[in-house]
Amino acid sequence: VNRYTFEFIATISTNLNNPRFGAVANGKAYVTNSAGWETGADDYLTVINLSDYSTSTATIGVCSEKIIEENGKIYIANGSYGSGSSVTVFNPESNTVEATIPLGFSPNSFEEENGILYVLGSEKLAKINLATNIIIGTPITVAESTSAGAKNLNIEDNKIYYTVDTAVYAMAINATTAPTTPLLTYQSQSENGRMYGFAVNDGKIYIADGGDFASDGKAYIYSTTGSLLKTITVGVGPNG
Repeated sequence: VNRYTFEFIATISTNLNNPRFGAVANGKAYVTNSAGWETGADDYLTVINLSDYSTSTATIGVCSEKIIEENGKIYIANGSYGSGSSVTVFNPESNTVEATIPLGFSPNSFEEENGILYVLGSEKLAKINLATNIIIGTPITVAESTSAGAKNLNIEDNKIYYTVDTAVYAMAINATTAPTTPLLTYQSQSENGRMYGFAVNDGKIYIADGGDFASDGKAYIYSTTGSLLKTITVGVGPNG
């Protein structure tokens, strides 16, 4: 659709099988496909030519979920619900996998900042130098295996934010150890919708709670010091 008017432009339905996430580079969109939802061996990219919406595919061959573009390269988090344990570097010029970076844990979110790719798993945070595709130092332990697990990595104003259950943690971008005390914790009665949506932007923290997925949910806005600024009743199952 047209992003300003929401006028319909086209439907793209070829070469897609359980499409998950997308990124854009050099006039093309790259969409991860989880295909069979199993080992990841059948996961692939759909390449969409944005001038005519024609499609082709590129084999990835490992679990393929979230995807970002940075400096002409495509980075894919090879992790889905505990499966997969690497990051794929895909070159859109050659349409091939350039590198696979092993992590030792399953990634659930990642973000680039100043040439470093920060990759979060349920227990670990790794920093990858994108000039060398090598992990910097030793991954930081951010949560214990007995906990709900860390997720929702966000980087804002030289701070790393992530969540564990209903808690938000924050640490300096160059920190070598994780904080033991959360920045804030909110109350949730939701069994599966805690921190269903999370973002940090322009000095504010945004949390969406899925509730019971049958009635209206809630969105919460906090300051980056942890003070609740506003609670908003929204629709069913609020997410991104």
